[in-house]
Amino acid sequence: MNRAFILFILSLFSFSIYAQNIRVESFGIVMNDATASASPVLDANDDPCALIRLVTTDKEYEIDGNIKRVEKTGELLFYVPSGTRQVTIRHSSLGVLNYSFEQRLQSKATYRMVLPSNTIVIHSEDRGGHYLVMRIVPANAVVHIDGMLENVRDGLLQKFLPYGMHTYRVEAPLYSMEEGSVEIGREKKQLDISLKPNFANVTLKAQGAEIKVNSESKGNGSWSGRLNPGTYLVETVKPGYRNASYTLVVVSGEDRSVDLPMPTPMYASLDVSSNAVNGSVYVDGKHIGNTPDIFKVLAGKHTVELRANGYESKSYTVELAEGEAKKLFAELKETAKSTYGGQATTASSSSNCTINGHEYVDLGLPSGLKWATCNVGANASEEYGNYYAWGETKTKKSYNTGNSKTCGESNVPSDISGIHAYDAALKNWGGSWRMPTWEEFKELLKYCTWTWASRNGKNGYEVKSKKNGNSIFLPAAGYRCDGWSNYDGARGCYWSATPVESNPILNIIWGSSSSAYSLFFDNSGKLIDIAEDHMYWHIRYHGLSVRPVLEEEKAILIEFEKRDRNQEQLQ
Repeated sequence: MNRAFILFILSLFSFSIYAQNIRVESFGIVMNDATASASPVLDANDDPCALIRLVTTDKEYEIDGNIKRVEKTGELLFYVPSGTRQVTIRHSSLGVLNYSFEQRLQSKATYRMVLPSNTIVIHSEDRGGHYLVMRIVPANAVVHIDGMLENVRDGLLQKFLPYGMHTYRVEAPLYSMEEGSVEIGREKKQLDISLKPNFANVTLKAQGAEIKVNSESKGNGSWSGRLNPGTYLVETVKPGYRNASYTLVVVSGEDRSVDLPMPTPMYASLDVSSNAVNGSVYVDGKHIGNTPDIFKVLAGKHTVELRANGYESKSYTVELAEGEAKKLFAELKETAKSTYGGQATTASSSSNCTINGHEYVDLGLPSGLKWATCNVGANASEEYGNYYAWGETKTKKSYNTGNSKTCGESNVPSDISGIHAYDAALKNWGGSWRMPTWEEFKELLKYCTWTWASRNGKNGYEVKSKKNGNSIFLPAAGYRCDGWSNYDGARGCYWSATPVESNPILNIIWGSSSSAYSLFFDNSGKLIDIAEDHMYWHIRYHGLSVRPVLEEEKAILIEFEKRDRNQEQLQ
């Protein structure tokens, strides 16, 4: 019979004798004790424990599997997982007792267990070993005893070992390993082991680029984490750019922040032309210029779209290698043509025509006024376009009282529509285009239906004629004040050419000439108009959108005159 089997038999025999020396005199729940619920101790599943108050003056008692042990005068507190049906009570001299409860222990409940004070110690046979108790930091460390992996629970190991020398090894990620030997004798052995950190806290930054450490992606823009000492290859990656690399040397214990080198752009050239001269070129949704022209673009795959007034737009997918020069000719299909006064004019529909390179729509208004299909500075109806202070014809980086040309000025005309020095529509589009007046906005409100809608991802109002069903789209482009954007996508603010003669609210600050009438709406679906009972205004230095208008007959006459002048020059 080998030694291990003999020890096993002796341990069973010892257990049966010891079990008779530990007796539970009484056990029950304490209803008015809130200790377990006031400051709950959590088990491995993050569930609140039950509390057993072991009434005794002997500090040698232990309960296996407890989460926390607290010594107090006349008692020991043991926190055990809720749902426990049986516990093992141990004593270095009295032995072991497996004690079962009538019901499972409740979470956050306190129980009182009384042990008899007259327990007689019966000396039993030696079990051939004792317990090794190890408390370990960090709690996720793994322990090997004599080369065998042991079960560690929340940084605590309790292992019964035979007398003699035993080896141990403690390891955890990002910490230095600790190993050694321990001798087990007739007393319980306790070891407190705190592994030494073997890492550095590192922050890597690369705005707008992906970060890779030893080819492993760490996300975009920035990454913070722990790395073991050593040398690492760090790369920053961005589509259309050449990767940048950085050798990172990590030293244990340091806190380090690194601004990584950025990828360098790889360029190609794209020669774009079409049968529609001066067509708008968009690459990946961004307007980059007009045809014909050669554009410098990033290498890689792109979506190229061609738009032109009077033609159907067309999209292409192109893939460019670094340094490659590629030609793209777009054959755009003309839309229908409409004839006005004998002059053939290209149109996008039966109601859309082009004057001076810009489309307009006939909404069947009583005045005969025609409205442009997009804002000044825009190439499509849903684009926001440019922003102008009232009475100014150029855009600015900042819109404020200090650089306003008309706010507080009393010598401004009572209607700036059609005046080159003040009218942003006329100055930028030429021809007979001009800003609408207050009365013309009111006509648009009265003879059209207004519906909150979205076009190509941009919010705004669909303004549809009640007479002929033609429509225009007014995007909610917000407005500009100082250097800030305000309410883009939520509000629309459009200048009229009509100043407010007197504004009691603003007179105190800027004087009587500080505001002008405007069209205003928001994403509530409620139109706030400039009609008699709901007139609206903005301070003149604010940057607002401008939607041009024209009288069609006057516009066509101008086109005829321009054509005749061109013919005379050719002759």
